[in-house]
Amino acid sequence: MKDITNRLNDLVVETAQTTLDGAYLAQRQNAQLVQSWYHAFEANQQASRDIVGKLFKQGQEAQNLWFRFAQESFRTTAENVARTSESQLREMSEHVATASRQAANGGTKAETKAK
Repeated sequence: MKDITNRLNDLVVETAQTTLDGAYLAQRQNAQLVQSWYHAFEANQQASRDIVGKLFKQGQEAQNLWFRFAQESFRTTAENVARTSESQLREMSEHVATASRQAANGGTKAETKAK
C-alpha cells in the first residue's frame, strides 16, 4: 500500500511538473508566435513603404515627362506657327512687291502712252 501511495504522490508531482512544463512551453510558443507576427508585420510594413516610395518616384517621373512633353509640344507648335507666319508674310511681301512693280511699270507705260 505504501508503494502505491508513494507512486501516486510521485505521479502527482510528475503531472504537476509536466503541466508546468506544458504551460511554460505554451507561453514560450506564444511569445515566439507574437514575435514572428511582429517581424512579419514589420517586413510587410517595410515592403509597403518600399512599394509606396517606388510608386511615388514613378509618379514624379511620369509627371516630369508629361511636363517636358507639353513644353516640347508647345515649343514645336510655336516654331511651326512662326515658320508658317513668316512664310505667309514673305509670300504677301512678294505679292505686294510684284503688285508695286506692276503698278509702277503700268503707270510708266500709261504715262509713256499719254505722251
